[in-house]
Amino acid sequence: MGTPEKTNLICEPAETDHRFILGHKGENNLLVIALNPNTASGNKHDSTTRNIERIANEHGYDGWVLFNLSPVRDPKPENLIEEADIGLQQENLNHFYKTLSDKSWNIKNVWLAWGNGVIKRIYLTDTAVKMLDYLNEMDLNYYCIKRTQQHHPYHSAQRVLNSFFKKGEKIEFEKFPAQAYKELILKYDLKNL
Repeated sequence: MGTPEKTNLICEPAETDHRFILGHKGENNLLVIALNPNTASGNKHDSTTRNIERIANEHGYDGWVLFNLSPVRDPKPENLIEEADIGLQQENLNHFYKTLSDKSWNIKNVWLAWGNGVIKRIYLTDTAVKMLDYLNEMDLNYYCIKRTQQHHPYHSAQRVLNSFFKKGEKIEFEKFPAQAYKELILKYDLKNL
């Protein structure tokens, strides 16, 4: 028998075409930043959030909070809109800033997990830079599970994990040079990718 779904997930907003925050607050929480939300909500996980919770638990975290570079829900990130909805992107950042300024989350470690999709839209890269700039002031530790050939942190999606890890294998975190990475993505000529 499988593990029952958590029904006490924090999800804002609930059941809409976008999501700013999803998490399960504990005493020791892991911050995760991915690309964009799929179907997970306050009532159910999707494959990505099941992975996040499992991997966080394996590393001793009893809670986690997930943000995304885009709050727009879509199971296929390549379908994200070309031009940002500026108001929605800013609201996403506002939720991020507000949550991270709340010391009760007790966050010391960050798992970056957005994959190569970050360079598919200029607003995704811009948001990554803004989030990294904000986090830089907080003296946090940055991790990923692996890096892509283009140096981006691997996504936490099930298909990615299935491609690079054996079933049942404990996925280890590796240190991620977040500020050097920020300088790298600032140099991209996104219009020509």
